[in-house]
Amino acid sequence: MKSPLFIIQLLISIVANGQSSNDSKVDQMLRYSKDLTIVSELADSIFQAHFYRSFGLHGSGYQLKENKTFDFIRGQTFSQKGNWKLDRKKRLLILSSGKNRLSYYVVRFDKYYYLVPPNQVEAFVDKLYFMEQKYKGAEPIVVDNRIFSAVDQVAIQLANGYYWINWL
Repeated sequence: MKSPLFIIQLLISIVANGQSSNDSKVDQMLRYSKDLTIVSELADSIFQAHFYRSFGLHGSGYQLKENKTFDFIRGQTFSQKGNWKLDRKKRLLILSSGKNRLSYYVVRFDKYYYLVPPNQVEAFVDKLYFMEQKYKGAEPIVVDNRIFSAVDQVAIQLANGYYWINWL
């Protein structure tokens, strides 16, 4: 049987390596693209928009307010309120409502903002890489008299699965 000291050292190592691994994934994301950053300050424009995620005909979204509160709306029937804070040291947006607490990185790609859960950083980076390869050299398209560049096309595809601010 292993000694209690060995077990404690093992647990400390696992916790330390887990944090280090998450930090390295975040650093990987920051190095991946000059257009990709984690936001540590929220621009005023974020308070005039909301982070939205589509689920077919319905969706849900977070409306962050300047007074550090938020509204969460799902479809047209469910609404929840809570508080938010931006932990600058960990670079996380923390949303709290009652006993529920969610954490996200606020990631900016070009002019678009996404909420990325810490456990999905690697998937987000992989998806960004795949979409950039897919739309590399793509010609702008026009829809309803609006021009969508290759970057816009990547951003729209990235939105599948994440809350995002749609500036289109």
